[in-house]
Amino acid sequence: MGADNIRVAISGATGRMGRQLIQSLLLKSNCYKSVVFTAAITNSNSKFIGSDVGRLIDGRSVGIVIHDSIEDIYKDFDILIDFSSSQATLNYLKSCNMYNKNMVIGTTGFTEEEFVFIKKTSQKIGIVFSPNFSIMVNVMLKLLEKATSIIGGMSDIKIIELHHRNKKDIPSGTALKIRQSILSVLFGSDNKKVRNMFSKMNNDYDIDIHSMRAGGFVGEHNVLFANDGESLEVIHRGFDRSIFASGAIYSALWLGVLKVGLFDMVNVLGLDEI
Repeated sequence: MGADNIRVAISGATGRMGRQLIQSLLLKSNCYKSVVFTAAITNSNSKFIGSDVGRLIDGRSVGIVIHDSIEDIYKDFDILIDFSSSQATLNYLKSCNMYNKNMVIGTTGFTEEEFVFIKKTSQKIGIVFSPNFSIMVNVMLKLLEKATSIIGGMSDIKIIELHHRNKKDIPSGTALKIRQSILSVLFGSDNKKVRNMFSKMNNDYDIDIHSMRAGGFVGEHNVLFANDGESLEVIHRGFDRSIFASGAIYSALWLGVLKVGLFDMVNVLGLDEI
């Protein structure tokens, strides 16, 4: 293994995104060939504990055993990519803080207090935190900021989001981030009317979020601007979870082992410079 390679562990390895990340890493796309998949973690109740991760993908052995604790594998990785559950993420975060390991967090459903803990931990380790690692979703956020600055004040604004039937958090973290971005443009990021992205309801300004859970939809977000004479819709549709895996792996490459602080996909993609 080369000196510049980054060793990555996956937490939530047996979930939808965990399996997608493992598959993407094993395929070794040239765009992240310097990332080496070295460890996997899942919850302690999983039937896959002690199994080879290849069992999750195509049955072939790849020589990486699934564990249920970072303590078992902390010497085997540099960065943890986490798509698990909010409580599991916080536990993994404590361990990464202890062992000085950077994290890429794609888990959603945190409370404001839990996010404060994530932010505090980022004073010691590097964290890329994003409710959505799709490159196009994050470009969409920049487009929405521009659209809001032009027509937001003259429009009713609604957000509609659709995900698979098993997604637990409602609204989605991406929908909450979209609303936060729009409100920041309308009122300024420091204005008291701008509720944080973890608030489920907003009473200061009427941007409703309509959530649907059905079938196997990967994810769709539709933002509607409407007035009496016309309307504009900005829509993103995800067709495959590989888009999130690619963004998370790219974020791990960008973060590396030396960066310290709290970052998001805007930082990773350089969109803050636009």
